Amino acid sequence: MRDPDEGFDRGADDPGTKDRGTRDRYGARVAQAPAKKKQPKKKPPPPKPEEQGEQGEAESPIVEVTPEDRSKQPPPNVKHDMDLGKKLPDPPSITDRDLKRARVVNYPIVRVEVIDLSGVVSRHWKKVKASIEKRLDGVTDKAGDLDVTQHVTIASYQSSEPSAKVKSGQLPLDFPCYFLPRERKRPSDDRDGSKMMRRILSEHLAKKKAIDIAISRWEATTLRGVTCPAIGSARSIVFMNSDQMVEEAASDAVFFANEILHELGHALGLHYGKSSHPNDGSLMQPAKQPGISLAYYNDRHARAIAQRINAFWQLELKQLSRP
Repeated sequence: MRDPDEGFDRGADDPGTKDRGTRDRYGARVAQAPAKKKQPKKKPPPPKPEEQGEQGEAESPIVEVTPEDRSKQPPPNVKHDMDLGKKLPDPPSITDRDLKRARVVNYPIVRVEVIDLSGVVSRHWKKVKASIEKRLDGVTDKAGDLDVTQHVTIASYQSSEPSAKVKSGQLPLDFPCYFLPRERKRPSDDRDGSKMMRRILSEHLAKKKAIDIAISRWEATTLRGVTCPAIGSARSIVFMNSDQMVEEAASDAVFFANEILHELGHALGLHYGKSSHPNDGSLMQPAKQPGISLAYYNDRHARAIAQRINAFWQLELKQLSRP
């Protein structure tokens, strides 16, 4: 077979027959475009002398920001969240446990501790807690022109009895509320309400006179609750008759809240008598029936409670400031 290049002069620049990329399918040579030469990168011009600093380097431009411009600028790491329409995170919340530990603060903290040794409040606790805090926090709104500091109420729940050390360290604004059985269910049962009450009051360092009064009220009648008042250095302690409460309204959370708030009124200085037990439908009216709505402290009682809370707060600060 004849070579298609026969008769042609192969020059030095002829790639030869091996370079098939320069020939068509019939073997004829095809002209190629000349290769482009790479252009060298241009160097940036040197800075002008008037734009150079003392070290010979170019200075960065200075932008003046006025206070008006600064107020328009969002703080760092906020603009992105605002652009996306996201709600910025709230500051860390203070838990009930933190508030119970925060003894020395700029405002009073009323600590209501429901100690349910009979297990009758747990199913209602969420609603009972909200009711206690709402009603006690609201007494300052009725204080009028009284010079009192707004307080915060924290209600907590526990099903076990605190230690004797915790009881003896009770502060003026600590209000434990024990739910006890009134009497023994069987002879072998050692959970007798009177015996438990006497032991608990002794561990709270209550005065003998106050213990005897509380025990006599507990044993003589079928009251729903009994309060051991604060006498001298002793603090107020509330006892609720769990058997009586369950018998009257086992499934009524508002009934539990009304009765606890009634006894807390006594613990906060509203002593027994006609003036502390008015027949006006308020929280201090005795023997309220189940099935009613959450009651209020009347104006006179609310003012007295707000004053007593502030007085207890001053006692607490003095007690904590002692070496």
